[in-house]
Amino acid sequence: MLTVNAERSETTPVAAPPHRWTPAATTVSDEPNLTFEQIVEQQQAHVARLARRLLGWSIAKNDVDDVVQDVFLAVLKGLPKFRGHSSVGTWVTRITINGCRSHRRKRLLRRALYERWIKQAPPCRRPDGLAARRKPGLSRSSSRG
Repeated sequence: MLTVNAERSETTPVAAPPHRWTPAATTVSDEPNLTFEQIVEQQQAHVARLARRLLGWSIAKNDVDDVVQDVFLAVLKGLPKFRGHSSVGTWVTRITINGCRSHRRKRLLRRALYERWIKQAPPCRRPDGLAARRKPGLSRSSSRG
């Protein structure tokens, strides 16, 4: 960067900032021998934490595991197309965020379709035409074991 010295009307160089931006060390272009297994080893804990946080803490662990598996499947499929413009961690994080959004969208769609189906379903009838009744003396709480 250059500044003008008003007394001499000459340009005077200004010191450059002490640190310069450099690409992250985990880009594919910097590490051409980076394998899928190494990416999984480096990123698996981060992906699981991020998925758990984005999907909500009350969600089943199976859903988080499904998202993590889908993320690494997408990483495996997309690794040959990865251009190295960002770090591998940034790329995997973006895939995780998109995977969580997709999972939540599918979950909401399933819930909406299920609720619509329940509202449109006819009431259950026994083959003899009578509505099914519970035995007297049994309640839902006592029938569970």
